[in-house]
Amino acid sequence: MSYDDPKPKPAQPISLLPGQAAPTNTATSELSLKAGGTPVYKRVLDLFEAEGIKTLFGIPDPNFVHLCLEAEARGWTVVSPHHEAAAGFMAEAASRITGKPALCFGTLGPGLANMMPAIQCCKVENSPVIFLGGQRARVTERRVRRGRIQFVRQEPMIEDSVKYSGSIEYADQTDEVIREAIRIAMSGTPGPTYVEYPSHIILEELDVPPV
Repeated sequence: MSYDDPKPKPAQPISLLPGQAAPTNTATSELSLKAGGTPVYKRVLDLFEAEGIKTLFGIPDPNFVHLCLEAEARGWTVVSPHHEAAAGFMAEAASRITGKPALCFGTLGPGLANMMPAIQCCKVENSPVIFLGGQRARVTERRVRRGRIQFVRQEPMIEDSVKYSGSIEYADQTDEVIREAIRIAMSGTPGPTYVEYPSHIILEELDVPPV
């Protein structure tokens, strides 16, 4: 589920003769058994859990719905206010109270713009909040007349307001980008960092050891 998912095709019924068993796709079954990787959204939560973070602030959208559902299933506290700025200020307060990095997310385009007041607050108050931003799949980036709803190049907008800005362009960059965002948020003078990922990345799977 994302802004860029194609419409699913309806399944075609299979006609069977009396007494005929339904066919099985052995190759597909074997592949699914071997696949067993860790989806990017689960790995992102694993990395934050390792730092003692188990609260998530933000408004779910197609870029983050899997993240939020998995967080709730793990017993995280998921706080969803009516506005992204409120989510950002809540995360800023949480980082002060706990002394740990806090986590806030916002949808692409307007969602990130709405978080900017909170990001600026984190910058001047030296609050270590990691902000996550969604982004359109890269295939839409150079389209001329369609498929660009809410699309804007976000890193140039935000890079002067955070200590670190990174983008997970490939699934296997997940660990290094998230860990760098956490490290820089807490090192030296604390402050906000930012990570975004294109929508097609979140469901890709990784073959990685436990955090």
